[in-house]
Amino acid sequence: MRKCLHCPHEGEDDTFAFYKDVEGNRRARNVCMNCWRLQSQDRQVKYKEKHGDRVREAARDRRYLRYHSDPEFRQRCLDQSKKRSTYESS
Repeated sequence: MRKCLHCPHEGEDDTFAFYKDVEGNRRARNVCMNCWRLQSQDRQVKYKEKHGDRVREAARDRRYLRYHSDPEFRQRCLDQSKKRSTYESS
């Protein structure tokens, strides 16, 4: 039986987060899966806040290059924009 460090949960090893040691064996941590998921969500949000501008800028650059180098993609974008403007006007 393990006890979670962050909440009052107590249970078997399979209800806790785990890592694999050097030999590839599964080792349980002292954090339950619910707390582990909450921590991972917090880490993901912090990463997006810190690096979001750089990720969005790279995505814009890739889309710009594809728009100007791939004629099929450009035509599809133009068709979609015409559909949007048609729906908005009616």
